[in-house]
Amino acid sequence: MSLDYSYCKIYIDTNLDYDELYNLIILYLKGIRLSHSFIKCDWCDIGLTKNKEWSEERYEIDNTDFIYWKYFIDLENIYKIDTQMYIKKIKELKQNLELFCKAVVISCDFEELL
Repeated sequence: MSLDYSYCKIYIDTNLDYDELYNLIILYLKGIRLSHSFIKCDWCDIGLTKNKEWSEERYEIDNTDFIYWKYFIDLENIYKIDTQMYIKKIKELKQNLELFCKAVVISCDFEELL
């Protein structure tokens, strides 16, 4: 199985501040800090971003619209690992994030596989 497009975005709803979330992701992935927003791990590089669209007022009106949540992660299968393994790793990352976040939503072209 191979994906024509392996880019994935994960939206995160959490009360954690940026550094807490970033450090928890590094710990889970056993990753290496590449910069203040990028993490390298054995299966991908991850970019954690503060969402420019987020606002407390908008969140209070509708906290279910994940497009406006406070953070998101960008990741891509740049290391060209096996597709099944890539999907498995994304699922595991989502499950781990759900342990300490209010909600997690994955947005990608292959959502039906997740």
